[in-house]
Amino acid sequence: MALLAQLQQHLPVIDLGDDQRHLFLFQCTSDNICPSYEYESGAGQAFVWQVNSRIGTATTPPETADVIVL
Repeated sequence: MALLAQLQQHLPVIDLGDDQRHLFLFQCTSDNICPSYEYESGAGQAFVWQVNSRIGTATTPPETADVIVL
């Protein structure tokens, strides 16, 4: 699974019910499990997570992470 986006509440566009919640969007990128980048198939996940402490910048991905540029 590849992380596509991490979004925080931004009223009125994104209303998550609490400014400490974030929306995470993931997409399956394994061609042998799901055909990626096809809007009619594939697999994806979305969930909202309560974030009580956060930092002001994005974290650095591990060196072994696959980076997908959209």
